[in-house]
Amino acid sequence: MGQAPFPLSGILVVSARARDASAPDVFAALARCQVPGASVRRLGDFHVAVWGAITMPSVGSLPIFLSAIARDSLHDVAPDALDLTSTESTAAVRGMMPAFGALQLTETTAYGVTDALGFRHLYHRQGRGWSALSTSAYVLGALAPSELDHEAVAVQAMLGWQLGNSTLTRDVTKLAAGGRVTLQSGQVEVGTYLPEDRAPETVDLSEAVPRAAKLLRSYLTAYLEEHPDAVLQLTGGLDSRILLAAIEPAQRRGLRVLTLATAPDDPDVVIAGELAARDSMEHLIHNLESLTALAPSDAHDLVMWAGSRVDGMADPVAHAALSMTEATMPQGHRISGLGGEVARGFYYFGPQIPLPVTPMQTRLLTSWRMFANQSVSDSVLDADFGRWARDHARNAVHRSLRSTDAAWFPATDHFYLYERMQRWAGVTDSAVCLDRAVVNPMLDPGFIDIANALPPRAKSNARFLSSLVCELDPELGRIPLEGRPPPAASVSPSGGQRVRHVATTVRKGVAKVRQRAGGRTLPPAGGSVLSDKVLEQWRQHPELLEPLRGQHVVRDSWLESLLEGSVQPAENELAFAASLLATVAATAASTVAAPRP
Repeated sequence: MGQAPFPLSGILVVSARARDASAPDVFAALARCQVPGASVRRLGDFHVAVWGAITMPSVGSLPIFLSAIARDSLHDVAPDALDLTSTESTAAVRGMMPAFGALQLTETTAYGVTDALGFRHLYHRQGRGWSALSTSAYVLGALAPSELDHEAVAVQAMLGWQLGNSTLTRDVTKLAAGGRVTLQSGQVEVGTYLPEDRAPETVDLSEAVPRAAKLLRSYLTAYLEEHPDAVLQLTGGLDSRILLAAIEPAQRRGLRVLTLATAPDDPDVVIAGELAARDSMEHLIHNLESLTALAPSDAHDLVMWAGSRVDGMADPVAHAALSMTEATMPQGHRISGLGGEVARGFYYFGPQIPLPVTPMQTRLLTSWRMFANQSVSDSVLDADFGRWARDHARNAVHRSLRSTDAAWFPATDHFYLYERMQRWAGVTDSAVCLDRAVVNPMLDPGFIDIANALPPRAKSNARFLSSLVCELDPELGRIPLEGRPPPAASVSPSGGQRVRHVATTVRKGVAKVRQRAGGRTLPPAGGSVLSDKVLEQWRQHPELLEPLRGQHVVRDSWLESLLEGSVQPAENELAFAASLLATVAATAASTVAAPRP
C-alpha cells in the first residue's frame, strides 16, 4: 500500500505477578499485529510499549493523554490538572469532552481512564499471573492464545458494531463508560469515577432551549478564542446548523468551514456554500478521494490497516475510504456536530406515549431500523451460526433496553447514546483521536444532561433541536435544511406540516422494511470501488481467505462461490468478512518469532 494515510498509534502496559515470570511475550504480540516502530521499555513493574503518536510515560510523573486534545466545557486541560491515582481525584475526568483517555504510572500500579461516555476505547485483559491494558484490542488478543468471541461476532454480523463491553476476542474487554482500570501485581481491577445514579431530572422545552443555547454559545465562544484557526464541519443538516448558530456572528467572519462532497452536485455543498457566503466564512470543499487508481493489493492492505484501527468492530471499508479523503484535509482543530442525534429521538416511531419495553417492540425496532443497513444475509453465515446469531443479537438488544428500567422511548434514547454512539461512533473516534483534535460540543456532559431530561415529545420530530437553532439565530432557523423544511417549521408545526412529517416517517419506515426484505443495504461513501478491489485481490489470491475456514461463522460454500465469481457480495458482507479476517490474523493462537532489541 505504501504510506498509510495515518499512522497506527497505541500503547500497551503489561503487569506480571513477579517481575520476570509469567509475563507474555510483548514483542511477539506486536509482531503478530504488525505494529510498526514500537518502543518497548521496562518501567517499574511494567513492560510498556508505545507506537505512533503516543509518547512513552514515566514512572511517578503526570498522566499522559491518549487523545490529541484534552478539554472540558470551557478550557483546554493540562496534564497537571488531573491525577488518576485515586477515585476521588479522578472524578474531574467526568467533565472531559469525548473522546478522552489518560494513563498514569507509579512504580507498582498503572491507572487508565476513559471519558464519561466511553468514547475513547481502552481495553484490558486478565491472564494467568499477568494483566494488561491497551488502546488496541488486537494487541491484547495477541498476548496469549485467544479465540473469537462468537457472541460478539453474532452482534457484529447483525448490527455492524458492538454492545456492552464486548470485543471480537474472548477475554479482551472494553473499559466501560466512566471507567477507571488499575493494573497491579498481575491483577486487573475495574471501577468507575462517576457518581451514583441519581433520580433523573425532568425539564420542559421552555427551560431546556435557553439552557442549551447558553451552554453551546459559551462553549464555542471560549473554544474559538483559544483556537481561532479551528475548522467547522458544515453540511446542509441540522446538527452543524446548530453549531453555526451558536457561534457569535463576529467569530464567524473568516472562520473556515469544511464540507465533504460525495457527488458533483452534492446538496450539502450548495447549502454550506450559501451559509458560508452569508457570514463571510471561508468554505473548504473536499471531494471523496478517488480510489480507482489503487492496485487491488494496496486496497486490501488499506482495508486491513483500517480493520486494525477499529479492532474489527466497525466497517473497515468505510473507514479506509474516509481516511484516504481525510488525509487531504486540514488535521488541526476541528468542530463536529456529532451528538445531536441523542436529542432527537433517533429510534422513535409512532406517537410518543408511555410504552413498556417488550420483546415485540424490540423485534420491530431491530427488524425495521437496526438490522436494515448492516446485517449479513443468511446465505453468508454458517447455517447453525446464522440461525442463532440473529436471535442472539436481538435478545442482546432487548436485554440492554430492559436494563435501563425505563419506558420504551427513554430506553431507546439510552440505548442510542450508551450503546450505538459509544460502540459505533466511539470506536471510529478512537481510531482518529490522535490524528486530529476534534471537539463535539453536543457531547458536553451538560448538554447530554439536558437531552436526557427532556420528555420524548419534546425531542421527537427534531422539535428541541430546531427550537435551539431558532433561539440562537432566528434567521438561520428560517433557512431550509438539505431535503427538509427550515428548522422554524418544526418549532410550531402547522397541521399540514404534521401530516407531511408523519407521511415522511411512514415512507422511511416502509423503505427500511423493503430494504430488509430485499436483502439490500446502503453502501458507505466510496465503499463500492474499494470493495471491488478487495474482492479482486481475494480472487487473485484465494489463500488470503483461508483463515476464515473452520471458524464456523462464514459458510465455506459462500467463500467458494465468492472466489469463483458466482457470488457478488454486498458491501457490508465484504466488510464483515474483512473485519473477521483482520481479527483472526491479529489474534491467532500461534505466535510469530520477532527479533529482540
